Amino acid sequence: MATCRSRLWDNRSSALEQSPPAIRQTIAGGAKWTTHFDTLRFTSLIAVVVFLGACTSSIAAPDSPAAVMLGEWSYAAPNRIVDPPALNTGLHVSVMVDSVKGMRFWGHVTLWFEGDVGTSPSAFGRVSGIVAGQDGVRLEIPRAAVAQVAVSVLGSLAGDVLTIHGCSSGAESGPFAIGRTFERVDAEP
Repeated sequence: MATCRSRLWDNRSSALEQSPPAIRQTIAGGAKWTTHFDTLRFTSLIAVVVFLGACTSSIAAPDSPAAVMLGEWSYAAPNRIVDPPALNTGLHVSVMVDSVKGMRFWGHVTLWFEGDVGTSPSAFGRVSGIVAGQDGVRLEIPRAAVAQVAVSVLGSLAGDVLTIHGCSSGAESGPFAIGRTFERVDAEP
């Protein structure tokens, strides 16, 4: 047995000695040896695992139930033909939902006009919401200023249309009218 081991070690040692110096490395005690090629292969494997791990944790997981909310949603109070033209009427709001996880989704306000007065999207915080049950949706649009109250919307989703069933801003109702809709104008790829 000792002869077999020493012969095996001798074969390994001679193979190591015949290897070019640039690719050989002895490890403490001389009991084991590896090459830089093995180290390079291990390092490459780590890089591939890290890369693939980053790819699978996407911002928008397509298998997420909240993925139905991805894209740009627009609310516009309809113009009524019977009314004479007037300033300061109507509300137009656009919200971009750009990330989801599980039942939750997040995005930002891209447009907010009340009549002829626009509010900068930076005046709003991060939009968030949750998809509940079969078609229920709760959406919250916070103001960037801490002292201002967020707008909460309850609705139901049918394809590219979110019908509003309830809306409040603190204790007050509105600004979105019950029965009106947000429509998806651009689906996220």
